[in-house]
Amino acid sequence: MAYAVRKTLMEESIYSMKLIARGHNVPEGFQRPFVAAQRVGDVMMKNFVVIPAGGPAPTGQSMGIVEANGVIVGLMKQPPAAANAATAVMPTHDYVIVGDHAPLLKALLTMAEAEAAVMLVSTNLESRKAENIVGVVTLATVAQLLKQAEGIS
Repeated sequence: MAYAVRKTLMEESIYSMKLIARGHNVPEGFQRPFVAAQRVGDVMMKNFVVIPAGGPAPTGQSMGIVEANGVIVGLMKQPPAAANAATAVMPTHDYVIVGDHAPLLKALLTMAEAEAAVMLVSTNLESRKAENIVGVVTLATVAQLLKQAEGIS
């Protein structure tokens, strides 16, 4: 009876709440879904480069953070291999900035509400400076995480 009341009032137990508050992952078998327990910092990719506005498209990296005077002005994805190297690649602006300790599900909701395709992970949410970016989360990253959680290859 106590378990049913507790489950009605809150999803996680007091034990998993303490672990989550400390930034630990709590597996599904421990009363919390795996993905829900993830923090943005747990899944972010660090393969990005900061490039000046008007600079060349990134090579060998999946994402370029375009900055002008130290401030983020957009993102630039690596052009397809078949694209002409002389073709100008315009920066996109479909991103949100989140903290690395933010719960992944909450960050995904922020991303969806902004209709963004990328999360930039920053050490300082008050700043738009490129130097504060420590990682990137894309929709492809999230899809891969979900596949792993479901055991899909």
